[in-house]
Amino acid sequence: MRTRARRVAVAAVLAAMLAAALPAAASSDYQPVPLPGWQMDGQTYAVVSTGSVVYVGGSFSRVTAPDGSVTPRANLAAFDLNTGALLTSFRADANGSVRSLVTDGTTLWVGGYFSTIAGAARQRLAAVDGATGAVRSGFRADANAPVFGLDLRAGRLFVGGAFRTVNGATRTYAAAVAPATGVLSAFAPTPDTTVNGIRADATGSRVYLGGNFATVGGQPHVGLAAVDGSTGAVLGITFTHTYPAVFGVDLEPSGQRVFAAVGGSGNQAAAFDTVTGARIWSQRADGDTQAISYANGTLYFGFHEGFGGDTTVRLLAADAVTGAIDPAFRPTFDRFWGIRALAATPAGLLGGGDFALVSGVNVGGLVRFPLRPPPATTTTTTSPTTTSTSTSTTTTSTTTSTSTTTTTAPAGGPVTYLGTRSIWRYQASEVAAAATWAAPGFDDSTWAQGPSQLGFGDGDEATVVPGGSPNRFPTIYFRTTFTAGKAPTSINLALLADDGAAIYVNGVEVVRDNLPAGALSYGTLASSNRSGAAESLFRSFTVDPAIVTPGLNTVAIEVHQDSLGSSDLSMDLRLSGVTPA
Repeated sequence: MRTRARRVAVAAVLAAMLAAALPAAASSDYQPVPLPGWQMDGQTYAVVSTGSVVYVGGSFSRVTAPDGSVTPRANLAAFDLNTGALLTSFRADANGSVRSLVTDGTTLWVGGYFSTIAGAARQRLAAVDGATGAVRSGFRADANAPVFGLDLRAGRLFVGGAFRTVNGATRTYAAAVAPATGVLSAFAPTPDTTVNGIRADATGSRVYLGGNFATVGGQPHVGLAAVDGSTGAVLGITFTHTYPAVFGVDLEPSGQRVFAAVGGSGNQAAAFDTVTGARIWSQRADGDTQAISYANGTLYFGFHEGFGGDTTVRLLAADAVTGAIDPAFRPTFDRFWGIRALAATPAGLLGGGDFALVSGVNVGGLVRFPLRPPPATTTTTTSPTTTSTSTSTTTTSTTTSTSTTTTTAPAGGPVTYLGTRSIWRYQASEVAAAATWAAPGFDDSTWAQGPSQLGFGDGDEATVVPGGSPNRFPTIYFRTTFTAGKAPTSINLALLADDGAAIYVNGVEVVRDNLPAGALSYGTLASSNRSGAAESLFRSFTVDPAIVTPGLNTVAIEVHQDSLGSSDLSMDLRLSGVTPA
């Protein structure tokens, strides 16, 4: 026992040293100590939430309340997200294990090994009422073998598993059906064996498959592949350093990175570039990585056995860009198999699997990690008329002038100035902005405003801006401000722009992307067209940290089309830094 204790202690020291050597990690949004709740008497394999409801699927027969009272539930149950209490109004017992869940807030789609659910005959795939559990009679998509992955995007239900037919028609290991009826679409990729995870982009035009396969469509694609969302045809991307046991996939909202939960000989959480297929980073666990979930710049990954020799660890958080582990989020688990399902939500991180105690708290089959409290050092500067909305990491204020986000870090360390959902003012019209539009003192109070991403034509915008018709506005202008508590020692600037853009900080141009040299005017067109995945990429730029000064800072961006017939335009910006201790 002393030898084992020494090994664990040494492993913990090595893990701490490794974490210190890695780039700074994004801070997890969640606390490492969970909330207590009801417990299941078996393992869970799927978890999904909507509003204040959490659905859990797995292999269990009953759930136990904190007071010891027992309620029968066969392989599927619903709980209150905030209290953890069983929702007794929902019941949809299945006669076989439930392995995958997805919901639109009204209907719950269920996949697994079952042949009956809620008393109705359904072969391994069903749709039930999200409030009561009653089977949706209009939906029928029987599969001849288990369903392991579900994803609902762009009006279609994407399905992965071990099946070879759906509704009697040939569909080898992956399919897409109408969510209301179960009618098959033309989507028919042909991996050579099981698909464990499936994830489509926001438009449903590209679908990522993760599984045990070595080929898809007769072409070599090991464990991870990208296919056309309409036909299932393999796209021209080969992911590198992959393994033939991917248990789950998730996608960054920008579409720039796809993440894989790798098992087999891989045992890692990994991030891949969706354009080149290159593996960007990986974090290797001691056992299979069984579940992943992305949220707000962080990838959460669960596994069995341990990490870095520490056999108490089954769940970690990694920076989605660098892969660096967050040392502050390291919950402990009491059982070998650990986390098998994850869902990162705005209200908390949800996990399913094999465990009874997590960080010393009694849970069983469902663990709920609450949000961390907002940093006490975050403040907001506004002009006289103000509406403020607080989040877990920043406070964003919309005023009669440009919105201002204030972030201070007296103790030093990473700080986020602007990110997804930051509020921007914009001018989209047939005339150029005033000559001083990028200057700090410019009055933009008459401009429209909204959170990023801003643009039109792609369907993934948080704010849709006018594009001009029949000819497009060649240039659209954007402005925002933030207040910095300290001068940073380094800056990370990432821009999403379709097609070209110039960025000004405090009136000085700091980035020019896909635009010609020389003076820019309202009529200047971008140097080239961006389409497909390139439209959603965040491009990183090296800039002088002196551009950010203590106090109020102004950021202005002009986005240019490549032609007056362009179908879309997009703009988003991430700006962060590191402040000295």
